[in-house]
Amino acid sequence: MARYGWPEHWIPVLGKRIKKIHIKEYSTKKMNDEGLWKGFDVEIGDGTIDWKAVRREIKAIGYSDFVTAEVGGGNRERLADIAARMDKVLDL
Repeated sequence: MARYGWPEHWIPVLGKRIKKIHIKEYSTKKMNDEGLWKGFDVEIGDGTIDWKAVRREIKAIGYSDFVTAEVGGGNRERLADIAARMDKVLDL
């Protein structure tokens, strides 16, 4: 959604139709500098997504289900890093 608008703008548009949330990060700077798909080549929390605004809009629609990281996995250290990044951006 970051290519066509900010994620926090789509949440109220889709509202109750949102059944599951899969998150990843995006960098519009990398997209502009290196190409469209390079925008995804950043870790959760290191891009340009406004996570505070995303959290606010998720709360506003009453979403209370799971949130899944849509990123590559790995060993124990990688998974711990993903969990820590999700905790940070989701303010857990």
